[in-house]
Amino acid sequence: MSSIPMGMKIYAHGVDVVVPEKRRRIARRFAKRRKRRIYLQRVSDSKNDSNAIRVIGKSKGWFFESEKCLGYVPEDIAKHLVYRGMEDNVKARLQLIAIEDRNSINIRFDLLGPWDDFEKYDS
Repeated sequence: MSSIPMGMKIYAHGVDVVVPEKRRRIARRFAKRRKRRIYLQRVSDSKNDSNAIRVIGKSKGWFFESEKCLGYVPEDIAKHLVYRGMEDNVKARLQLIAIEDRNSINIRFDLLGPWDDFEKYDS
């Protein structure tokens, strides 16, 4: 697990990525690659959820880097971030990847944000 950047604080610890069925194969491949990291990206054109935030996985293979959508931030957290206008100020720190069986994968992260904005997030 990487360290917390200067000026940042953990807003939410152990957030589970919502990995849809159609993304499980991509997430399993990501879990087996090297130099894994994740970041968040607001989905501005989502028809199902106007507050959706993607979890993008970036990793290194033998020759190239790969960048794929692994899943989504849980709806309640995404809605809270968008409502507070904080979706661009937060970062995800990869905490855990566990391939539990052939059809199941668990990806967990810490949600980090600026110290100065914690009260805004927490209220």
